[in-house]
Amino acid sequence: LINEIRQSRGALRVRPNDFLASSRGARFYPLLYLLTRVYKARDWGNGQGPRAMLACPPDELHDLPLLVFGIVLHRRGWRVDYFGANTPVGELVDAARRSRPELVVLAGAATARFDAIRPELTRLASAAPLALAGAGATQRLADEVGARLLTADPVTAADLEGRR
Repeated sequence: LINEIRQSRGALRVRPNDFLASSRGARFYPLLYLLTRVYKARDWGNGQGPRAMLACPPDELHDLPLLVFGIVLHRRGWRVDYFGANTPVGELVDAARRSRPELVVLAGAATARFDAIRPELTRLASAAPLALAGAGATQRLADEVGARLLTADPVTAADLEGRR
């Protein structure tokens, strides 16, 4: 994180919101787990609906918007395989070839995260329908690797995917 701050700002001034996503996630994930274990709840991957695989690229730690996207998709009947933050793309390619999802979403806040894995994104897009999301995803990159670009906020994007 310290190297990230230096690269993005050129200084080592740590601000309180630098840790905001991590601390929210640390509180939210146990709650999410508990919610999957209560009356009439089911794990995200169970069910009969279309399957989506959701992940953030390597070194990307901002996964809360992707988590929101997954929650909304699941409520629309999708089966969700949530890989979360900092996911090696090779693992996604292998998983996509095995499970044949209707959609793979890779979300990232920094363009550099996607640029570092361009060849792997092309392989992933050839294994399953791929969508890129987040502030780091661009239309140009999506076009180059054979993916779609999700531009709406996570709730709206999931609603739109749920209606496809």
